[in-house]
Amino acid sequence: MARVRSAGGVYRRCGCGNPRTGRAVGRDCPRLQAERGHGSWYLRLELGAGLDGRHRRVRRGGYRTRKAAEEALARLRGPTGNAITVAEWLARWLRDHPGAASTVAGYANHVRLYLTPRLGGLLLGELTVQHLREMFAAIVHEHQRDGRPIKQAARVEQWERTGERSAVAVWTAEQAAAFLHAIGGHRLYAAYHLIALRGLRRGEAAGLCWVDVDLEHGTATICQQLQRRNGRLEPCALKTAHSARAIALDRTTIAALRAHRDRQQAEAAAYWDRYRDSGHVFTNLNGDSVSPGRLTHVFQKMLAEHRLPPVRLHDLRHGAATWRRRPGWS
Repeated sequence: MARVRSAGGVYRRCGCGNPRTGRAVGRDCPRLQAERGHGSWYLRLELGAGLDGRHRRVRRGGYRTRKAAEEALARLRGPTGNAITVAEWLARWLRDHPGAASTVAGYANHVRLYLTPRLGGLLLGELTVQHLREMFAAIVHEHQRDGRPIKQAARVEQWERTGERSAVAVWTAEQAAAFLHAIGGHRLYAAYHLIALRGLRRGEAAGLCWVDVDLEHGTATICQQLQRRNGRLEPCALKTAHSARAIALDRTTIAALRAHRDRQQAEAAAYWDRYRDSGHVFTNLNGDSVSPGRLTHVFQKMLAEHRLPPVRLHDLRHGAATWRRRPGWS
């Protein structure tokens, strides 16, 4: 049965007490009407029945303005207006996953062991990178305590000792975080952010257009890719029918894309009439579409510059899927 839009709203209250009873008057304080800056704004969210059949109510407070409370309420509701918990989203994701039964069973095992126990009770709109980092740290601690080393750590040790790249190489969450932090000032930072944290293929990142990105509602529609054919970049269909999708953009991704858009507009102004507006999110300095090969070339140069374990750009995308299942990213 489809969940209806989560009911809720915003209101203002304060901590003033009744001088006779000592109890807080909350929303009934007369100063709330008389003094514009008195008190603070709160939100409430009435949720439908969850996986356990219980109806839930969410309250958050301390917002300085009505607008801030309304924006927080919208984030909790998400792009569809239906606030759900991480556990509910994971259950839906597993149910609709197009992969082979054995693959989905492996994902379900990770969800059962790691994600649901630690994150399941959170609202999806409140899930942050910090929540995931803490979960990953707890997983590492448990594995070390029980004498079960994590395979990726052993691969990193081998690379540091011999300089040889493993046949199967995926960064740890800490290495990915170090990479993104190191390249924060690069003009294509947002492209690698999307690949690392939202799992875009390099052709999908190159083919992403601004008309398919909604920064106000935090969504991006992946509907094409760029490929080089006969020496020319051409928009093409996605790799598979299941590749067409809408992805949610968290606050850090939205901020990265806003900063990228500002930089791109400054580049367009600098080039003036020589700028060719391709409409793509990621471009060369003159506005031409950036090629997938260029994204790979720049990525490899930055790995060498920052002394990070060598991985393919495609491995970075696969790492995103791993981190969303277990370690430490939103």
